[in-house]
Amino acid sequence: MNKRRWIGCKKLTKADILKVEDCIKTRLPEDYRNQIIKINNGALQRAYYSTKDIGEIAYSRNMDLSKNATTNAVELYKILDGGSKSYFPFGSVGNGDYMCFDLKKNNRVVLYINEIQKVYYLCDTFTQFIDGLTEG
Repeated sequence: MNKRRWIGCKKLTKADILKVEDCIKTRLPEDYRNQIIKINNGALQRAYYSTKDIGEIAYSRNMDLSKNATTNAVELYKILDGGSKSYFPFGSVGNGDYMCFDLKKNNRVVLYINEIQKVYYLCDTFTQFIDGLTEG
């Protein structure tokens, strides 16, 4: 996971992560917590995730967890899926859809299609998701 060249990363502290977790009343996955410190708001050049069911899904960038972010992950969490608070967005597809942790199903990684409020399972962990990204 560390060999990727993330661009546009913004500073984030453990205290920032704790504030987010306090707001959502959930502890985020450990592998995500360890990596987001280094790659907060980071983007990869032309990255995508591929599945048999959906095909290639563009990956725009990681969500900025800082409170002063224009599009804050906590605010999105509160409104996604009609406010169910089931999905925490960690990444943007770039078209209004998000990569999320399914907080009701062991933090599995899912694609949340905003327009139709539909969810597609992608993989079990953040590490699996990042390792599954293709650049190019």
